[in-house]
Amino acid sequence: MQGGLQYMDMGFDRVKSDLKFLDEIHPEIGRVNDLAQGTQKDVIFRTRYQYVNVQYLLIKNIKIKTKNTDLEGLKFSFTFGASASVLLEHEVHAKLVGFTAYGQKDFHIKKTGYDAAPFNFNAIVGARFDYPLYPKTNLYVHPNLVLPFLNAGYANERHHLYGIGLEVGLSFSLQKNRKE
Repeated sequence: MQGGLQYMDMGFDRVKSDLKFLDEIHPEIGRVNDLAQGTQKDVIFRTRYQYVNVQYLLIKNIKIKTKNTDLEGLKFSFTFGASASVLLEHEVHAKLVGFTAYGQKDFHIKKTGYDAAPFNFNAIVGARFDYPLYPKTNLYVHPNLVLPFLNAGYANERHHLYGIGLEVGLSFSLQKNRKE
């Protein structure tokens, strides 16, 4: 089993395409005032949710038999678990493509209208590869899938996030060596 703290950044992009003169960009930014007809005018809205997670994973080891001495000691395991997430920050950035508004191309939206949920719970599944570096220290690679149980917000427009991740790190054993 494994437990710990984790920082997680989840989000998505939405594109508002082919804006015309006087189309609303966003209520906080205003309308398109560019009369130019030659370029397509788009807005990319990048919505991000930053969380701190407390996670708990169960690890099921699978034996690997290899004749390659370089891979001796490599461990493979499946991971299953859960985490509780607390929202640190929620933000929306708008990037204008093909035009500017008030001489700017980038905007930080303060009033998102999304009413982000302050917490969430997640199921986590994945695989893990551990390679021993020292007697109590392993290098690990852990691809995983994070599936939240709740929506990311309470607005009319629901955001149900999921994450595909790759953790790379060092793990240290706290167990004393057994005498054999």
